[in-house]
Amino acid sequence: MVVTLLAVAYGVAAAGTAVMAAVDWRRRQRSAAFRVIAFVGGAIAVSNLLSLCQLLTGAPGAFAGLVVAQTVILPVISAGVVCMSLVHSDRGWRLSHRAAALLGVTPVVMAVAACLPAGRELIVSAVRSVPEMGILIATPGPLSWACVGIIQVLLVGSAIRVFVLRRRATSAEQRRLCNRVLITYLIPMVVAFIGSALPLHGLDVIPIGQALSMVYVHVAWIGRMSRQMPVAHRTIFSTISDAVLVADPDGHIIEANPAALVLLGRTADDVTGLGVTELGELDLDRRHATEQTLVDLHLQINPVHDGRGIFLGWVLVGRDLTESNQRRRKAEEDAGQLREQLETIKLLQANLAEQARRDALTGLPNRRHLMERLTTLAAERAVISLAVIDLDHFKSINDAYGHAGGDAALVHTAQMLAAAVRDDDLVARYGGEEFVVVFRGVTPETAWSRIDALREQLAASTIELGGEAVTVTMSAGVSGTSAADDVDGLLRQADEAMYEAKHRGRNRTQLHGLTVVG
Repeated sequence: MVVTLLAVAYGVAAAGTAVMAAVDWRRRQRSAAFRVIAFVGGAIAVSNLLSLCQLLTGAPGAFAGLVVAQTVILPVISAGVVCMSLVHSDRGWRLSHRAAALLGVTPVVMAVAACLPAGRELIVSAVRSVPEMGILIATPGPLSWACVGIIQVLLVGSAIRVFVLRRRATSAEQRRLCNRVLITYLIPMVVAFIGSALPLHGLDVIPIGQALSMVYVHVAWIGRMSRQMPVAHRTIFSTISDAVLVADPDGHIIEANPAALVLLGRTADDVTGLGVTELGELDLDRRHATEQTLVDLHLQINPVHDGRGIFLGWVLVGRDLTESNQRRRKAEEDAGQLREQLETIKLLQANLAEQARRDALTGLPNRRHLMERLTTLAAERAVISLAVIDLDHFKSINDAYGHAGGDAALVHTAQMLAAAVRDDDLVARYGGEEFVVVFRGVTPETAWSRIDALREQLAASTIELGGEAVTVTMSAGVSGTSAADDVDGLLRQADEAMYEAKHRGRNRTQLHGLTVVG
C-alpha cells in the first residue's frame, strides 16, 4: 500500500512539474524568472520520474543506474533553486560568470563520475532488498555524501542570504518576496521530516517535497506575477506620456490611452471604431514594425501576434514631436546664424589683416607688407632687384593744388606702376611720395630697363588737377643682388641711387654703382 501511494505521488509530481515547466517555458519571453523556474521544474520532474522508476524496478543493476542518474540531477536542481530564489528576492542580483562556474562544478564532477565504473561505485556503494515492501534500497557512497553536503551548504547559504535581505528590506513588498522564497526552502524540509517518521525504510521523499515547492511557486509567485502584470501593463498604458492606439486586424481603433485622446482632441467614444488610416496615410505592415512621421507626430507601428503566430492587430505608439522639432529648428537657425556671424567675423578679420598690410590711399601693399616680403625672399635666398621711386617736385604739387592734388598724383603713379609689373613682382608704397618695386629673378640691369620704361610712360602721361593737365615725373634708384640676404642694404643702395638721380636733375633712373642715367 505504501509503495503504491509513493508511486502515485512520484508520478503525479513528475507529471505536474513537467506541465508547469512547459507552461513557464512558453512564458520565458515575459521575464527571465520564467526561464529559471521552467528549468528547475523540468529538473524536478525528471527527478520524480527517476524515483518512480527506482520504486518499480527489481533489477539491482538498473536500480543503481537510476540512483546514479538522480544523484547527478540533484546538484543541478539545487543550483537552479538558488538562482530562482535570488532572482525573485533580490531584483539587483544577476548570475555572474564566476557564480555560474561555481554552481556548475558539482554537477560536472558528478556527471563525470557517473560515466566511470569506479565513479559509480563512489556514488552507490551497495544495493539491498527490502522483502517486506518488495523494493530495493541504495546505500550512498562517499561521493554521494559529499554531494549532499555541498547541496546543503549551498541551500543553507542562499537561505541565509534571503533572510538577511528580508531583515534589511525597506518595504513590505520586499519582505513578502523574501517570505515566499523562505517558504519554498521550508516545504521540502517539512516533507522530509514527515517521511522520516513513516516506515519508508529510507525511501527518499524529497523529490515530492520539491514538486510541492514548485506548486507553491506557481500559486504564490507566478500567480501574483500574472495578476500584477496586467495591472502594471494597464497602469503603464494609462500613464505613459506617449499616445498609444490599439487597432484590430481591419485597422479600426479598439482602444486608446489618455495621451492619445489628448493628442487627437477626441473622446474615447469618438476614437473607438475609427480607422487608423483616417489619422493620415499610414502603411500598415502585418509582418514588420515600421516608423513613420506625420507632420510632427512620430508613429511606431507594431503588428501583434499571439503565441501561435496568428495576427491580432496593431499597436501604434505616437510621440508628439512638435515642441522638440521647434526647438531643433530653432537650434538649427541659431547655429546657421552663428555660422554666418563667424564667417562675417573671419571676413572682417581678413579685411582688417589686409588693411593692416595695405596703403589706404593707393591700395598698394604698405611698408609693413614690403618688409615681410623682402624678409621671406631673403630667407629663400632668392635673386631679386628692387627700385626706390620718388615723385619729383611733389611739394610743389601739394602747394599748388592742395593735398587732394598730391593724393591724385600718388594714386595716378601707383596705378601706372601696378599695371606695368608682373604677377611675381611687388609694388609697395614705402612712405610719403616714395614707392618700391621688387623684381624677383631679374638682374639689376633688366630692372633698370623696366623702371626707366615706366618713368618714360609716367612722364608722357598727364592728370587733371584744378582744371589743368599736369605732368608728374619720378626719379628712381635701382639695386640688386644674386642672393638677397641683406634687404636693408638693398634698400639703402637703391635709395642712394635714387638720390643720385635727383642730384643729376630728376626724371631719371640710376643704377647703383653705375653712372647710368635715363
